[in-house]
Amino acid sequence: MQKMHVVMPDGRVFAGAEAFARIVASVPAIGRVGWLYYVPGVRQIADGVYALVARYRYDAFGRTGQCDGESCKPT
Repeated sequence: MQKMHVVMPDGRVFAGAEAFARIVASVPAIGRVGWLYYVPGVRQIADGVYALVARYRYDAFGRTGQCDGESCKPT
């Protein structure tokens, strides 16, 4: 519940902002944007922004963080 994870076909696992960057990199129209994550300095900023979004995601979208089955119920 703390970070999103992406599992690549070769078995590598990426988490958090890096997982998001890998997803973006796999989209043909915008793929190059995902690789910006690896530019020096961008990684630290992206990780910080990801941590803030992850921390407040339930408040921002009216969720409690408590899940029943496969989905979370609104508050």
